[in-house]
Amino acid sequence: MNNFFEQLSNKQTIMHRLDTRVKIISVVGFILIVSSLQSVIGLAVGAAFIFIILNTVGTPISSIIRRAAWVFLFGGALIVLFPFITPGREIFSLQAGDLHISATQEGFDKALLLFLRLLSAVLAVTLLNSTTGFREVINGFRKLHMPGLLVGILEFTVRYFFVLGDELARMKLARKARAYNLDKSIFHR
Repeated sequence: MNNFFEQLSNKQTIMHRLDTRVKIISVVGFILIVSSLQSVIGLAVGAAFIFIILNTVGTPISSIIRRAAWVFLFGGALIVLFPFITPGREIFSLQAGDLHISATQEGFDKALLLFLRLLSAVLAVTLLNSTTGFREVINGFRKLHMPGLLVGILEFTVRYFFVLGDELARMKLARKARAYNLDKSIFHR
């Protein structure tokens, strides 16, 4: 678990040396500001700003994309649906029998705002994770007097993601040792 979080946070840039509490407050503040913005240009500037900082501290693009992919996997569904579920001025429509689907300009605008908000938040959290180890973040939350129960739940949640991953790897190895083949299960007989 430590190797996963510590792989990018061992450098010696200015961002890496900042106090953890300052980084946490800055990231949370940035996310709160970005979440309230209604301007596409403002959101794009915010995302570009964090992206430039990420490049400055040496975070690989592949790491940024991997972390963003998980968030956009869930948030992407709303981004795709917004043009079709938001009422407004129709841009185009599809007719298939009795099914009529139309996309609106307001829906596209909402989808773009949501995409930029998600992107900015993911980049900000990636910056925190790239410049600070997990143990430091947990200790930073404690020093900021976050409720102990909340910090403990966060710590256990992250810990058990890795325990679950280890158990999954062990089950795959056991299945492979028993010559299990998914294509030739008992249901094929």
